[in-house]
Amino acid sequence: MKYFICGWLFLILITFSINIVGQLPSSNDDRISHTFNYTLRVEAPIWECDITGKIIDNAKVQTAPSNSIFTLIDQNEEYCIIKFWNWNWERSNKKALEFNYVDSSKERKKYFRLANKDFNAKAIKRYRRWAPVFTAGTVIVPVKMRFNKFDFSKDFTIGPSIGAKFRASKYSDNHLNLLLGFGITSVTLDSFSTKGQIITSTDRPALTPSLGIVFEFNNVQIGLFSGLDYISKKEKINWQYQGKPWISFGLGYTILSRQSNKVSDTNGKQDKPS
Repeated sequence: MKYFICGWLFLILITFSINIVGQLPSSNDDRISHTFNYTLRVEAPIWECDITGKIIDNAKVQTAPSNSIFTLIDQNEEYCIIKFWNWNWERSNKKALEFNYVDSSKERKKYFRLANKDFNAKAIKRYRRWAPVFTAGTVIVPVKMRFNKFDFSKDFTIGPSIGAKFRASKYSDNHLNLLLGFGITSVTLDSFSTKGQIITSTDRPALTPSLGIVFEFNNVQIGLFSGLDYISKKEKINWQYQGKPWISFGLGYTILSRQSNKVSDTNGKQDKPS
């Protein structure tokens, strides 16, 4: 048990035990990199207008509800032109006629002007939470912990990795990455790992499939990987970790480094209030 605790402490104290470098295709399309959808956290004054921003004749100031979701249509130095999402709960028809549609036919949408000072102070970005984004890159695992006769080693693995990236919240840049990798490992063989069959420590190549999870909290990241090492069957050396799982843990600053394309919702319905 004490060896198990020491092993975990060793992995935590090192600067990083997993280093992942990934690259996503870059994009020059601002519709992909920009976020158009927002949530209004508190009430704000708005004026009905057309899609160009011209205030409708005899339009009076209205109060935009808190927690309402809207799409940013356009913006200049003074104000934004916005379009509200449909309300998605019972007795919402009144709100739909007040904020969504010009009349009961629901053929023409309403647009509103929101002052930039209110937009900047009261609105926050809203992302698609569980829409996965493809990610690919290179995985480097320099330290592993093994459990079949507990040991931790510097067996070095490097190889390509692909997976999906999920946003943890509609209103933050925290992410969960699920990765599948396949790499080449430099395995250290010695008397302990081969039950005395090899006396002098030596290195052998091995194939390593792996699965990994990386949590991103701003620039602080936590990664956990597990995989299996397979050396050639021609190596008749009774390696006790052949095909046995290992774990590698990483805690650090920017473990996962890559370019990321943010994809936002285009339009939808208001969240039901809690």
